[in-house]
Amino acid sequence: MLFTVEGKPIRYVFHYQQFETWKRRMDPEALDAIYKRLDEEIYNKDIHYSSWVPGADWNNTVFLPIYEIMCGDEVKSRKFFGNIFMDVFIRRAETWIFNKGEQTLYDRVPGSYYWKTGKKD
Repeated sequence: MLFTVEGKPIRYVFHYQQFETWKRRMDPEALDAIYKRLDEEIYNKDIHYSSWVPGADWNNTVFLPIYEIMCGDEVKSRKFFGNIFMDVFIRRAETWIFNKGEQTLYDRVPGSYYWKTGKKD
């Protein structure tokens, strides 16, 4: 379960319709591998920043299919990844808080922060 820092529940990823369109373009096995990898990343860690997870080079990672279906568009790829990452937190049983990161001169798409509250719902 995911909440904003103001305590409002987040039940759907941002830009949900676009997200669903992008998901339908993905090979189901590739998408499952991405969700599995993100669940592994989240397990036993209480704080996450979305931009740190895939890193700058997606070659030879489960995240490369995102870049490929976006025809090499880095901005769209990062937005789609961010939506998948958010979806993972929405689906989890633990209570997580979301806060959008600040855009910098170096980040065309700012990452987002997630942290666990310790509550189970």
